[in-house]
Amino acid sequence: MDEKTGLSPTPRPLPRTVDEEVYQMFINIHGFGGQGENTKYLWLHKTYPEEEIFCPTFDYTTAHPEEVLSRYEAEVRAQVKAGRSVRIVGTSWGGFFAYCLNALFPNLPTVLVNPSLNPYLSRRYAELNHDLLLEYVGVLGRHMLRHSDASCAVIIGSRDEVIPHEVVTIPIFAPESVHRFNVQHSFDMDAEPELSRCMMEHFGRTFA
Repeated sequence: MDEKTGLSPTPRPLPRTVDEEVYQMFINIHGFGGQGENTKYLWLHKTYPEEEIFCPTFDYTTAHPEEVLSRYEAEVRAQVKAGRSVRIVGTSWGGFFAYCLNALFPNLPTVLVNPSLNPYLSRRYAELNHDLLLEYVGVLGRHMLRHSDASCAVIIGSRDEVIPHEVVTIPIFAPESVHRFNVQHSFDMDAEPELSRCMMEHFGRTFA
């Protein structure tokens, strides 16, 4: 791991040729204290075994949000330029970055799982220094003004004991435009079986 940026490299699979039929890629963004190869990664790998999954690991206590977002943005732009279709999954703190990516690329199907869209109101905010929290405030504000909700789905665990979604998540989205799924899960939401149904329903509706 790079001590300066808090970024951890993820091995990349060999690129496919343009002659291959598969042109899909997933961006999987983990939560606070997690790893790129989390339970959502395992589900994606099992459900879409032929697709690439970009899932670097970040230490959010030291990595600046703009640096994290820039790394994902560069990957998306490279894949789109290569003619690939991209889908995004962000869990908890990773939902913050998935939300911002969806604002930058509003046509990309995106799923936010128990997203922490206001990290400075999270119970884990005490683990970040004040300056870093202010950076998150600025990043969210800039991207909130650009977000359209149209291709974004939010999956909320009704028993989430960490994130008060009624206060910090639901008010961000326009009720008539976002696809919201309420599931009977706590904060630590596994991908099976209800979550997988919601993800496939959204991706099936919006992905071409």
